[in-house]
Amino acid sequence: METQKNENNKIEFKEFHTEKKTIFLKLEDKYLLETASEIKFKTLFLDKFPIKYRNFSKILKPVKITNLGLTDVDFGFEILNSVQIKLIEYPKFKMLEFRKRDFKFAIGINVEGTILLRSNNLFEYEIYRDTKNIRLRVILEFFKKLFAGSSIKFHLSNVICDFDFVNHIEEFKFNNILEILSNYENLVKIFGLHRNKDLASNDNSFYSLSLLDAESKNSSIDTWINLKMDNHLKLEVGDKLILIIEYNYQLKNLPFILLEKIEVKNALTEKELLNNKIELTRKTVKISFEKIKK
Repeated sequence: METQKNENNKIEFKEFHTEKKTIFLKLEDKYLLETASEIKFKTLFLDKFPIKYRNFSKILKPVKITNLGLTDVDFGFEILNSVQIKLIEYPKFKMLEFRKRDFKFAIGINVEGTILLRSNNLFEYEIYRDTKNIRLRVILEFFKKLFAGSSIKFHLSNVICDFDFVNHIEEFKFNNILEILSNYENLVKIFGLHRNKDLASNDNSFYSLSLLDAESKNSSIDTWINLKMDNHLKLEVGDKLILIIEYNYQLKNLPFILLEKIEVKNALTEKELLNNKIELTRKTVKISFEKIKK
């Protein structure tokens, strides 16, 4: 495949064919395509900052919020000082919110007199934008340990809190975010991204940054994809397919466009080409990268 810019400064993809008619395709609507890695990011709700998630309906609104005050909270692995504590009441349940200047999280509870007890598996959290990398790493480590298993204790006025909390899926998620942060710090050094040095301040998706990291390490990826699209190119049984996706990064000192080249390893089958559609499920591919100067 050759890539070049035409007189309108648009990237063109020149096609050539082998005996099995390999077709190079620029995919205009990439949401028809999911790689295994992209599915992992979506499943973990990892897109970009702010990092926020709740495991109950987003449309629910509190009916009452009570500010309990500031106190030190013992999480078993660490004591956080001067934490703002709030009791947030929804129509059918209550949440206990812990807030610092750059993050917050809340956990479902029951209130029995002056004692706060763990009541359900509900939780939510948010890590705000524009957090510096050094501070962000501290916060991410805190959340990883929180979800790995913690015992939350504090005594505030006449309110006593003492319960355990754990969620290993979220622990896995924060391990992944820590890896993203380390990879991004490496990209800052490689490309001199000093104006964009803080991960929490940039607008690029975590997935696109993972691709940039792979390219910087000259890594190709053996994985699989799901794909659904109209067969407007009239592909036939036995054809091979290469999908090309273009990424433009909102980063200074990055004078290129990254092409993600997804090469389907096996030829298309009759089952994958029904009703003038292309539908691939867990189809094995090899992903490589190419840089095009802006």
